[in-house]
Amino acid sequence: MHPLGRFAAAAVVSAALLGGLAAAAPAASASTSSDLCARRHGNLPKPVTEKVDRKAINLRSKIGAVNSPSLGILYKGTKFSARCRLALDGISWDYGKVLTGANTGKWGWVPYDYVRNA
Repeated sequence: MHPLGRFAAAAVVSAALLGGLAAAAPAASASTSSDLCARRHGNLPKPVTEKVDRKAINLRSKIGAVNSPSLGILYKGTKFSARCRLALDGISWDYGKVLTGANTGKWGWVPYDYVRNA
């Protein structure tokens, strides 16, 4: 094989291997909320069905309220299945799935102080 051909073949194989490794490695910023729960040992032993007990609260995409986009509004009486509870800056947050209302099926975070067991 011509030396240039060997170099080109090695470059293709290396790129494929490195690309495969890069694709297989999860990005640090791509971790999901449920992964966060598992890493911090915040998982609840079993899902807990809760109801929103305020007029309206935001379902958050990330734990914490300040820099976290809202995924929707949960109105009083909306049922929520909490799968994980974590504290951040002295506030407890539940991560789970909306069971009723306009946002049924969405996953996100709600402040624990604004829900109660259903």
